[in-house]
Amino acid sequence: MSAIGTPSGFEIRPAQPGDVPAIHAMIGALAEFEKLAHLCVATEAHLAEALFGLRPSAEVLIAFKDGTPAAFALFFHNFSTFLGRPGLWLEDLFVLPEYRRQGCAQAMLRALAGIARERGCGRFDRRAGFRAGRRAWPFGLSTRQPFRQIM
Repeated sequence: MSAIGTPSGFEIRPAQPGDVPAIHAMIGALAEFEKLAHLCVATEAHLAEALFGLRPSAEVLIAFKDGTPAAFALFFHNFSTFLGRPGLWLEDLFVLPEYRRQGCAQAMLRALAGIARERGCGRFDRRAGFRAGRRAWPFGLSTRQPFRQIM
C-alpha cells in the first residue's frame, strides 16, 4: 500500500522504521486515554522488533496531517478455520485529540478494509476500547460483532 490522501487532508501510509518514536508516543497517549498507563511497558525497541524485525508480528498504518503524526492503527493477521482464510484483526486505532472529528478514523478504517480485501482476508475484526466502549466506535457497530465478513 502506498500513501493515500484523504478529503480531510490526512495522509495515511504504512509505518516505516523511522516512525517508531511517533508510534510509541501515540501508544503512550492511548494508554493515558484508557487510564491504563501503568500497564504500558512497551519500549521503542519492543515496537521496532515487533513491526520491523526478522519476523514481524504486527503492522501499523500511520496518519499524518501537515506532516505531523495524528493517528495510528495497529493490526495483524489471524485465521478463520470456518472460512479457511486469513483475517485482519485491528488491535488499536487511536487518533490524537486535536485531530478527532475530522474524518481520520473513518479514513483509517477504509484503508484497513482495503488492505483486507487486497490480501484476500475473509474477515475484518476489531477490539473495542476499554474505557471508551461504544463511543470509540461511532459507526453503529456493537462491541461484539465483527466489522464485516469480506467474501
